[in-house]
Amino acid sequence: KTLDYGTAQQLSLSIIEKLDRSRDEKSFEPLLETINNFCRQNSIIINDKPKQHRNQTISVTFKDSIVNSIIGQRDDNQNEEFYRTSIYYQLIDNILIELKDRFSLKNLQFLCGISTLSPDSDSFLHFESIKTFASHLNLNLDFLFNKLTVAKPMSRYKSLGNIIDLYQELLPFQEAFPVLVALIQTSATAQWWNTFVRIKDDNENIIPFVQCIKCFSIFAYESSKTGSSTLKAHAESCLGGGSPSSSKNQDIIVMMNKDNNSNILAGLKRIFTVACAKCCAYDLRPYESVHGHGFQILCQSLLDVAPQISHLIEAAAIIPDPTTISRQVQKLAESMPN
Repeated sequence: KTLDYGTAQQLSLSIIEKLDRSRDEKSFEPLLETINNFCRQNSIIINDKPKQHRNQTISVTFKDSIVNSIIGQRDDNQNEEFYRTSIYYQLIDNILIELKDRFSLKNLQFLCGISTLSPDSDSFLHFESIKTFASHLNLNLDFLFNKLTVAKPMSRYKSLGNIIDLYQELLPFQEAFPVLVALIQTSATAQWWNTFVRIKDDNENIIPFVQCIKCFSIFAYESSKTGSSTLKAHAESCLGGGSPSSSKNQDIIVMMNKDNNSNILAGLKRIFTVACAKCCAYDLRPYESVHGHGFQILCQSLLDVAPQISHLIEAAAIIPDPTTISRQVQKLAESMPN
């Protein structure tokens, strides 16, 4: 389960509380002991005395005056108290200032309210959690409470995965849930999402595909795996036309098979990327050497030859000698027209 805004709120508050509790001598002692052990094991001198500079002298301006200050003396910065107060405490204070500024109470209440709209949240459509966020948007809280009371049991048995799924589920009932739809639109959706509808199976379960309402094209979409940039680009460029375009629209079964093939291809590409990296590193070749058209021809020939091989062979068995390659280059040059 992914981390939602509500869980992020609890996590940030617990981190702040733990750092506050760590700001004492008892928490510092085991840390200092760990540092000392590490330094001893690695022959690191942490109490090395600083280079001695010449002692300061009183200016001639104050020759006949009394100056109440210490001259020519350094503070002892090599003891445990200095490390604790000037380094450890100061570091914790700086972190706490940043955390409390970034995760203020008001910001956390907004985040918690947004996460309440996500179906995978433990506080899904909980009125008290969403009230602060709704008040900020000047929504009618009494009206919202009534609509949440109706919408929550209605969506309880739906296979909703995220805010977009909830939005698509409530969009046909926008007249009945205007406040709730407006709240979702403000928190998590963009206008171009109105161009698409989620596709469901015979059991009313949402499957990982969406359809454009303008041209009826079908696109694969799963919030946890795929991005939305392709859908956004299509929504901004689609002119519609009423009938699906054969060049854009594909059968869902075909797209599912294509998705499986894409996963296989991605795995092979990762393996080949490692091989290319080793080639450049072992032979000290420039990275561009695996990018040119000639290298693509070489790779394609290997892919074409592979199905013809019925048993495993060593690569060295088919790699020609450099002299042979040199003669072949000359033959190719002579065969090409001037």
